[in-house]
Amino acid sequence: MSDHRAFAQAARDRGRYRHASALYQAVADAGDTSVLRELAQMREQTGDHEGAERLARAADAGCATALYDLAVRRVREGKGGRWADLVRFGLEADGSAAKPW
Repeated sequence: MSDHRAFAQAARDRGRYRHASALYQAVADAGDTSVLRELAQMREQTGDHEGAERLARAADAGCATALYDLAVRRVREGKGGRWADLVRFGLEADGSAAKPW
């Protein structure tokens, strides 16, 4: 599957997001969920914020920084609120943003 991942990255680098997405999804379907982070970033870049969050949450199970990275991007965009709480306080076991101690 590393070939698929390399092809996906090459497609992404060339702006071929539809092809990159399909290749990354094939890699994820084969069991390498670390690519969900890349898929989440691509969804965020194309304006699919709900899809990006869904993928980041799925990726968070295998990549501890995926959801945090999405939260940081949302805070930088001025969307604060729960995203700022997530950056500052982390997550509860149920996936919600933790409250201040």
